[in-house]
Amino acid sequence: MERNINKLFLKSIIVALVLTMISPLSIVVALEDEIVYDQPVVFSETYEIVENVNQRGQISTSKLRLTVSVIKAYKSDSSLSNVSIQYNYKWLSEPLYRWSDGLTMTWDNSNLRFKDGSFTKKDYYFNDVLKKQVLFTHEKTPSELSSQGIGWYADLAGWHLTPKNSEGYGHFLLVPKKTIKTGSIQLYANYAHALAGGIGISIKGVSVSFAGSHDKQATSKTINLQRGKV
Repeated sequence: MERNINKLFLKSIIVALVLTMISPLSIVVALEDEIVYDQPVVFSETYEIVENVNQRGQISTSKLRLTVSVIKAYKSDSSLSNVSIQYNYKWLSEPLYRWSDGLTMTWDNSNLRFKDGSFTKKDYYFNDVLKKQVLFTHEKTPSELSSQGIGWYADLAGWHLTPKNSEGYGHFLLVPKKTIKTGSIQLYANYAHALAGGIGISIKGVSVSFAGSHDKQATSKTINLQRGKV
């Protein structure tokens, strides 16, 4: 009974932190996804990489906003349990071309790996008939995986739907290959917007390339893996 109460208390803390830090769309995600820990977690923190985007010259931050939300969880011995990563995109001005765009996330710490089965992605748009944001696509497997990277496609609602507010996210977990109490991780996020037909994604280590005509944005962030450090 005491353990169940502790889990509920921890979950309420994580939800409260997420509610204060991330977008309404991301809040829904946080409430939907339940993280199971190997051992009791005594500390977690969440913070957001806001739209400090390094533009490649094509997509303005006034048109597309990228954010990455991170929750670090720890075991009772203060070693890292997992890193929960959610990569969000939101079109502030609906793009002319709406096919499938490519998103990737890579990390430079070889002591962390993708947790099998932890990926999910969803795409939304505002439906004028229903007068609400609705789910367009939902997948539980990425399109690309490497030892230090993951990639998937954002499916933008096409011409026949006259969409508004296209947005979505990809969420996954990284887990340590060995005990980690110190160190850091650098995250690299890329978004490639297809301009003509399909777009291809290639990930080798932390290197990412996109095939096909596209515009893009990118951002990066260093995360301290030590408990209590940001």
